[in-house]
Amino acid sequence: MKKLTIAFLITLCSFSFASADSLRVAIGASGNLGLLSADGEEHSFIARNAAGSRNQIEKKTQDIAFGTANLFAEIMMPFHNELRVGISYVPYTISTDTTESKYSSFGVCNNPGVACNTNTNDTSSKQNGRGTGEADITQKVQVDLNDMTTFYVSYHHDMGVFIKAGMVQADLITNEVLQTNSKYGNTTLDGYTASIGYEHSLSNGLFIRGAADYTQFDTVALSSTGVGANQNKVVIKNLSGPSGTLSIGKNF
Repeated sequence: MKKLTIAFLITLCSFSFASADSLRVAIGASGNLGLLSADGEEHSFIARNAAGSRNQIEKKTQDIAFGTANLFAEIMMPFHNELRVGISYVPYTISTDTTESKYSSFGVCNNPGVACNTNTNDTSSKQNGRGTGEADITQKVQVDLNDMTTFYVSYHHDMGVFIKAGMVQADLITNEVLQTNSKYGNTTLDGYTASIGYEHSLSNGLFIRGAADYTQFDTVALSSTGVGANQNKVVIKNLSGPSGTLSIGKNF
């Protein structure tokens, strides 16, 4: 997950060697609050036995409020300080709440000789065939985001207004407790961000910034693995939303 960091370091070294005398940098810290909306799908194949196996797709749209803090560093382009290349980094793990899904058991059919047509707690539905009375299945999933990094370019006007666009990456770590013997792997979360804001200069090179941002992440799909695992898949798409950022820093 270090691609963006490596790219920034290469850029820094390139300009350092090319024009060390005119190189200027800015460093600082930011706080960010926002709201993300996401469409999620869970594709489940729960294999109990020949009569009780079932495929199931559950869809859900959810709004997620979030807040992060990050550190940033920027290089001002030699002979053109209005144009900057920067990197921001969240120096801690972002953890989501635990999501729990419960799949009700197939109840025992009251009359084994006749297909059950009701869908109550103690009888199986016709679609599920004759029930066999297995225990309920509870699935718990929690996700961590590590090393969230943004590599960006920005243009700062003399009047204080600036615009910014960049790429976001983070390591997505899944932490699940699944009674279906399934296990989901980890992946990289990729996205894009754009901002417009205003910078106010203070004394001694200090500054404060306010910005309105919008971030869009790529679709993520994770399939389950493991010995005897059920064939499950989770898809998260349309993960996007606005946020606001307040920053304080210093120009050198």
